[in-house]
Amino acid sequence: MNIQSLKKQLINSINNIEDIEYLEGLNQLVKDKDEIYILSKEQESAINEGLKDIEEGKYIPDEVLNKEINQWLND
Repeated sequence: MNIQSLKKQLINSINNIEDIEYLEGLNQLVKDKDEIYILSKEQESAINEGLKDIEEGKYIPDEVLNKEINQWLND
């Protein structure tokens, strides 16, 4: 997919969203795309802990988690 077709797809998707909070979140995401975030020590620690868990295989793949969520929602 090239950049122009992706932009068109995003515009079409956004045009179909009626949730104001979701649109505000998207707007903030676009406005902040080049912003540099300063993390607290606790945030850095949590990120590093998560990265270590990934290295050690301590995670659930998206496919498995999505399947579990769908089962939970449909029970």
